[in-house]
This record gives sequence, structure tokens and C-alpha cells, in this order.
Amino acid sequence: VRQAFSGLLSEGLLQTVPLSVDGPTCLCGGRGCLEVYTSNLATISRYLGQDFSPTTVRSLAHSSDVTIGDVVSRALAHEPRAMSALDETARYLGAGLAVIIKTLSPTQIVVGGEITEAWDSIEPTIRREISARALTDLAAATPIVPELATTYPRLRGGTALIAAPLFAAPRIA
Repeated sequence: VRQAFSGLLSEGLLQTVPLSVDGPTCLCGGRGCLEVYTSNLATISRYLGQDFSPTTVRSLAHSSDVTIGDVVSRALAHEPRAMSALDETARYLGAGLAVIIKTLSPTQIVVGGEITEAWDSIEPTIRREISARALTDLAAATPIVPELATTYPRLRGGTALIAAPLFAAPRIA
């Protein structure tokens, strides 16, 4: 379940969950998706002072030398603009995780990606957002486990999603 849930996030299946119906247009064509607030490109856009839009993001991806690793490193070096960009991403990530907790009641959530390099900095903000939206104290205490990008959580999650049907119980008509 851990890898499958991680895969749902990393493969974009939950990234299309809207946080705001009036939010920016997402790459999927929807509006206000978790993706436009919490993705690496959203964080880089925020750091560069750009609005997230499919056009802006595509041009940033091709023209900017700034990577998410750069933003994380700069935040860890206490650069105010980078810290602000990560903090805002953490707020939205906490709000998105709160929706997931309310909807699925997972026993734990694994967060992967480059942003986890700054986990000590962003976890309090994520926790604060989850607590503000949780239905119960138990839900607010759902374990959120960071998994560093170097452990390939996206690859493992995707593999689990593909392999899961092979190991599922047979259907009886």
C-alpha cells in the first residue's frame, strides 16, 4: 500500500485533485489542481516570481537554469525568497494532504521528491495545515514520512501500481 499510494501521488493521479476551483489552469487542463501549487515547477515558478500557467511553466522548463534542487539548497542556506517559495509549497502540500487524509484515512503517507531534502524546514508548516483541516486529532496525527528522491520513490510507486493487479485476489463471478 505504501508504494501504491506513493505512486498515486508521483504519477499524477492525485495531483489533479483540485484545491481551488478558481485556481490557476493546470497542465492537465483543470483549474486549481494540487499540481499547480505543489509541483517542482510550481515551486520554481513561485521562486522566480512567475504565475503558474501552462505557457509560463513550459517556457520556464526550457529557459530557466534554476532547478528545484537549487531552490531547496538556497532555502537551506536561508535565502528569504527560496524559503518563502518552499513555505508556500508546504502550506499547499499540507492542505492537499489534509484532503487525502479526510478522503482515504491512510495509516501513513509517504512524501517523496526533491522537496524532502528540506523536510525539517517544511514539516512544521505541513503539520500545521493538516491540523487546521483535520476532522479529528487522530487524523491530524497521520504519520507523514519523507522519502528522499535518491531512493526513487516515484519509480517504486509506479512499479507497485503496475504490479498490484498481478498479485490481487482472483475475481469470482
